[in-house]
Amino acid sequence: MLDSLTRAGLAAQITGPVLGPEDEGFAEECAPFNLSVTHHPYVVVGAANSTDVQVAVRFAAQRQLPVAVLATGHQATVPADDAVLITTHRMARVDIDPAARTAHVTAGVRWQQVIDAAVPFGLAPLNGSSPLVGVVGYTLGGGLSPTMGRAHGWAADHVTSLEAVTADGALRHVDAASEPDLFWALRGGKSNFGVVTAMEFALFPVTRLWAGGLFFDGADAAAVLHAYARVTADAPDELSSSIALLRLPALPGVPAFLADRFAVHVRISYLGPAAEAA
Repeated sequence: MLDSLTRAGLAAQITGPVLGPEDEGFAEECAPFNLSVTHHPYVVVGAANSTDVQVAVRFAAQRQLPVAVLATGHQATVPADDAVLITTHRMARVDIDPAARTAHVTAGVRWQQVIDAAVPFGLAPLNGSSPLVGVVGYTLGGGLSPTMGRAHGWAADHVTSLEAVTADGALRHVDAASEPDLFWALRGGKSNFGVVTAMEFALFPVTRLWAGGLFFDGADAAAVLHAYARVTADAPDELSSSIALLRLPALPGVPAFLADRFAVHVRISYLGPAAEAA
């Protein structure tokens, strides 16, 4: 258990909150979006900047504790039990460079923020299917966009630079020239090579696309999957899609026809003319 003296010493170096299991707000700070995972860390550090992340990583190293990172927690992962859990949702800045067609984001930014910032310039990112997913975690895992992935490939391939705190607590500027090996590893290696505190990536000149979702009963999964395979085998690059097998809980925001039932979700996006899209 985190004793009060240790917590006070850590908190004195951190801008954001430092919470132990006995503190009010601890469970909320650790809670992921994906309810199949429950985290029980040794301590949670609500990072407000990259310096907070450095301090947290060094604290963990001194005590030989594992480090885990939580932005939105959409992905089902290994519970961060007895770890130093770093939450990044307070680091939520987006800067768009319309001339270079790039976005620069900090660790806790979600896709909706990037879309809202880029759209006025006629630009779009290779985002995922949910506007609530964290940009950094999605991209570090590869990031196959269901909106424009077939046309432009993996989101990770369009990353131009990153800032990352490595296991020694150092904040490193990572790109193809300065840290080529780390640059290669981070883009697909998820969280195993450091804590990414900022990232820059390319945007694309797109002002309109045609998209939507189709939901089918889980009992029809086999038929839907076979039909999906036939459609995508010869699909043009303008047509991006993805498929998911879902079981969503009965929570606010979940439509009644999806709550607590097995469903198949087909996501479709088309970059061509409206007539072809239909």
